[in-house]
Amino acid sequence: MLIGSGVDFETRTTVHSHLLDEQDVDAIISDLESRGYRKNYYVQNFVDHGPSIRTLSPLPAHRPLDRDRIRGSELFEIRFRNFD
Repeated sequence: MLIGSGVDFETRTTVHSHLLDEQDVDAIISDLESRGYRKNYYVQNFVDHGPSIRTLSPLPAHRPLDRDRIRGSELFEIRFRNFD
């Protein structure tokens, strides 16, 4: 609904490799393309802030995504946040 609404919004996915991998991000990109999305898509790396930040359950260690394994899009730009 947002894509066709004219409302300005940001689309982003925070990625923890225990929960999502490069193929999952590719699936999200394909879904956005099929819906006609045309704005920037932000993929942001999970940042562990240690025990001071509570989550529903502790998350295991993770690896950053391999950005070279994520396909591009001809419809929108994919931008990466919190990657070294």
